[in-house]
Amino acid sequence: MFIINPLKHLFWTLWIVFCGIVCNALFANEYTLLFDLLIPISFEETSFSGIEGIDAIYLINLDRRGDRLAYMKQLFLEHGLHAQRLSACDGERLSLETIKTLIGPYSNSSLLKRHPGAVGCIISHISVLYDAFIRGFKVIWVLEDDVEILENPKQLNVLMKQLNAQDPSWAIFYTDPDFRRNEHQCIFPLIKQAFRPGQVSWECDRKERRIPLIEGVIDRVYYRWGTHSMIISAEGIHKMIDHFLHSHLYTPIDIDMHTIAEMRQYCSVVPIVTNGFRFTTDIRKVHKKPL
Repeated sequence: MFIINPLKHLFWTLWIVFCGIVCNALFANEYTLLFDLLIPISFEETSFSGIEGIDAIYLINLDRRGDRLAYMKQLFLEHGLHAQRLSACDGERLSLETIKTLIGPYSNSSLLKRHPGAVGCIISHISVLYDAFIRGFKVIWVLEDDVEILENPKQLNVLMKQLNAQDPSWAIFYTDPDFRRNEHQCIFPLIKQAFRPGQVSWECDRKERRIPLIEGVIDRVYYRWGTHSMIISAEGIHKMIDHFLHSHLYTPIDIDMHTIAEMRQYCSVVPIVTNGFRFTTDIRKVHKKPL
């Protein structure tokens, strides 16, 4: 499924280099170190996602997690989906010096001591978004390699049409209502932990974190955890690139992204694709020493 055509690889490599130069003129401020750590992606011969209205499906997968890749390949085969794999950034292999440079003035950041894997997660997700941006994609589906497919994913096409009709300026659509702690319980994090020192923070109760857009079908989301399955529009791609390439890192991506202004986020009320429990996490590991 992940065989690469050498000529297409060369073409896209040259195209990415060219677009990278052009993009410097599109974003006003100087990039942080994160830009230099972005990972190029080579597209397969088969680039159609398998779902009408979604330009590409991206799979984020560490090279050392072949078990997860085999699992995801089987899921894609069963549901007629075609994904482009990103060889994910392994946060465990980032030096402390690199992480300190990425967080800049935020010496109290949890990313420094507790979440090196979360730094790799940020680099991986922004690599995907940057790739989608330079390819001119309008809608992409970003998947991490530990999801479960609970319902037919082809119905996402219908949901996206409904969402577009209600809010053409949507940025992110989650394919589940919440991040699951287990099969019977979800996690509701505190909103105030997301904000950098000096940012104007806000808090709301659990009911206010989502408001029905289409009753029983789609909810407006203001805060949640999890980046395991997100459909992202060109609007969302641009906002997230602009934020993360021009800001020092402070919290994991699924916390920090909610502080971006005018990020219009929604979710499916019924879980279609959600986080699974088959594998142990690669995120919450303590950084011991630089490599």
